[in-house]
Amino acid sequence: MPVARCAGRSGSRWRDAVALLKRESVPICHLCGRDIDMTLHYLDPMAWQADHDPSIAVLLARGDDPDDVQWLKPSHRICNQKKGSGQARRPVTASKRW
Repeated sequence: MPVARCAGRSGSRWRDAVALLKRESVPICHLCGRDIDMTLHYLDPMAWQADHDPSIAVLLARGDDPDDVQWLKPSHRICNQKKGSGQARRPVTASKRW
């Protein structure tokens, strides 16, 4: 019987994907829409963090590779934590400029 592979924050493929995202993405949180200060310590609530979008559970259910950079987006650490607990709200976007 095959063993389910562990997805998420371990392994060189994950580290490489996160490094690529950090290097090439615009530092704006995809959850709240605010800028991310890249100089903050990684444990700071407003620090940069890679977020799976859609979630790891959805990716695994679809058979997608969660270590692929296409499923990662920049976020604040606190926004990512709130998303995990179901408290996050996405930025409001208007249908036209008022």
